[in-house]
Amino acid sequence: MNKFFALLVAILPLWFYLPLIQPYIPKKQILLGLTAGILAGLGVLFFKFSFLAGTIKPPTQETLSLTLFISFIEAGFLEEIFKNTAYWLAETHLKKEKALEQINNFSYFALGALTGLGFGILENIYYALSPEFGQPSIILPRAYTAVLAHIIMNSSFGFLRSKKINFFLALLVSVLIHAIYDFFALPSTLLGGILVRIFLIIGLGFCFWMAKESFKPKPPKTLENY
Repeated sequence: MNKFFALLVAILPLWFYLPLIQPYIPKKQILLGLTAGILAGLGVLFFKFSFLAGTIKPPTQETLSLTLFISFIEAGFLEEIFKNTAYWLAETHLKKEKALEQINNFSYFALGALTGLGFGILENIYYALSPEFGQPSIILPRAYTAVLAHIIMNSSFGFLRSKKINFFLALLVSVLIHAIYDFFALPSTLLGGILVRIFLIIGLGFCFWMAKESFKPKPPKTLENY
């Protein structure tokens, strides 16, 4: 029963976040964004549980260097490279279909947010099925912290892409956001918990600002634009 409840809690963010995006972009883009995030999550799991995992070796002692390694490399860089590559593939597909940039840049932002949401949900399901972490007391806080953090990371990437920012520069920004979040979250201390929540409040405000900016209509094409 606990496992079933943990799984239910793991997918709970879908019912909260999807209605915020659903009215503004086509259903096909919603499914594409979620699928990109889920596939990125599967890619990360494959990497972590395959022979490739040995290619990244963490420090052996519980020190600040281990926290930095997990924050910036094992979580930050590894997860963001998978998520943002999946986003880029989805973005490229939509551009071929001329489904982006028609009226405003919100589709870029939304695609990033949905990629983060899909990844966060899959990660939550993995934790829910894990014997070590599959308790509702662990999954419930993740539903409103880790999933929101992934949305912040990848909506930022999508927003930067809408501004024609280079893939690698946008990736660097999302890696830094991810690393800062994990650096606060990993110690599991009272101070860390407070910093995580401050981070999420600021990040949520930034998300609303990016969404508002993305909704601004694109300027009409004139001779000056060429």
